[in-house]
Amino acid sequence: MSEEKKIALIYIFIADNENVDIGGLDKAVRRVKMDGLEWGYSDKIQEGVSLPSLQIACKIDKLKLPNGIPENAFDRLKQDGLIYRIDIKSKSV
Repeated sequence: MSEEKKIALIYIFIADNENVDIGGLDKAVRRVKMDGLEWGYSDKIQEGVSLPSLQIACKIDKLKLPNGIPENAFDRLKQDGLIYRIDIKSKSV
């Protein structure tokens, strides 16, 4: 797949509380799989006053996922009390 058909994103998954295991959150995020989605590097960062967060990169194939990752793809992470918010740090086309 050529790079011009991909969108690069960096997501920030902000933990629901200070006790969330970021390694476990990383694994949970990577369990979200779909044709056209490639997970990249990740890093633990501090977002806001004291909440740990996961910064994770991905590439999305514009032909296979023309509308990006569906909004409900990460609902399970919220339901399980792992995250309270997801931000997009950067996007490059």
